[in-house]
Amino acid sequence: MIELQCECGKRYRVPDELAGKRIRCKSCQAAVLVPDVQIIDVDPETITEVTESSSPVQPSGRGRSHRQESRPSRPTPKRRKPRDLSDVDPAMKRELDEMRRKSSSSASNPGLLRISYPRWVKAFPKWVFIWHGCCLACFAMVPLTWSAFIPACMMLAAVGLYWQKVKTHFIAGCVNPAMIFSLDPPLVAVTTDLTKGSGDYDVIRILPQPLAKMSTGLPEVGEQVATVSLYEDLEESQAHWSNFNPVVVDIVTTDNRHIDRILNSIEDEDWDLLETGLQQIGDWRDPGLYRIFAPDFQTEIEDEEEQFMIVQDELAGLEDYGVYTNVPQKIPSELRANAVKTYARGIDAREIMALAPSWSKSENGRVGLLISIQGLHYSYPECGAGAICWDDLQGVFVAEGIFELIAVDGHRVRIPGKHFRYKSAVKLESAINQILGH
Repeated sequence: MIELQCECGKRYRVPDELAGKRIRCKSCQAAVLVPDVQIIDVDPETITEVTESSSPVQPSGRGRSHRQESRPSRPTPKRRKPRDLSDVDPAMKRELDEMRRKSSSSASNPGLLRISYPRWVKAFPKWVFIWHGCCLACFAMVPLTWSAFIPACMMLAAVGLYWQKVKTHFIAGCVNPAMIFSLDPPLVAVTTDLTKGSGDYDVIRILPQPLAKMSTGLPEVGEQVATVSLYEDLEESQAHWSNFNPVVVDIVTTDNRHIDRILNSIEDEDWDLLETGLQQIGDWRDPGLYRIFAPDFQTEIEDEEEQFMIVQDELAGLEDYGVYTNVPQKIPSELRANAVKTYARGIDAREIMALAPSWSKSENGRVGLLISIQGLHYSYPECGAGAICWDDLQGVFVAEGIFELIAVDGHRVRIPGKHFRYKSAVKLESAINQILGH
């Protein structure tokens, strides 16, 4: 038997009598030449044994896909790889242009992928059955009462919008690098830049994906894969997107040409950022959104007067949202005294810039976050009490019901968002990160 491999990655084993002939690939329909293998006797001294250290060929393992062999090695210095759009349907490019005209933003590296809808239903059945079930229930009520006709039509329109969003996700959504994080439970780690404009706002999201449904077979932990994402915006005043929803490409298509095209369109520096970010996350394994920072990040602490000015400008008028600034609004004396006594001992009242007592607790200041000229002081039942000085603080992050403090040594304090009103959390995040120079 002769083994051969098509350019699309599919491997075949054919009888010896087909040597020198061409067969048609079952996947991409391309004509593949069957090598004419001949065995000849040669002098053994002319054959050089290749040692493991000198061989560029890596053994393939269980779950390893052809993508890993086809991905180009990282160049030095790094440079942008040209995107291969030869397999992209021209009609899909026109659809992308139309989507961009209707949207205020566009992806720098769109997926341009037409997915298999049966695979989507099989991998993500929940909302498909919810929307279609509600629609069918409404139409079933129409023979009983004509008043159900209007809700039935509205549900039909909602189903259409749902499928339009799925289509938009993979045509206009942004391609992001990902790594198989765990198989039990099935998790992937995906990185992206959430900034809406200038600067960087790099994050990693760890989320579940139906990895058993991947068309390329069950992957290995640590394997690199590509995802396509849409972005969410919960607060327009934020300088970054609130979240993103990546989906592994291999789950929704069986076309290896497009899987490879999308995977190879990812920049080398994006893979490096994913690796660096996972190191910063450290031992955290819970699904969620994690802020990461470039390796060369250094804080730029302003002087005390500028710190006070930033806090006043960002937090002024938020006392109704549970945030008090020391000037011009006065922090209620009992709140301030209880916070200092409980978790900010040694802080002079004149050093306090702002206090955010817990929104969900009634301990009258004993649970909350205090900002002083020395740093951040906190006390919460979920993470205890502590402090991080400005020199040791990389930044803060608000996402997915979490208010996170990130130290330069990788230490993270993840405070449940229930302790803050969302608007106040966003303003606190902006003020603190401005002080740090973000």
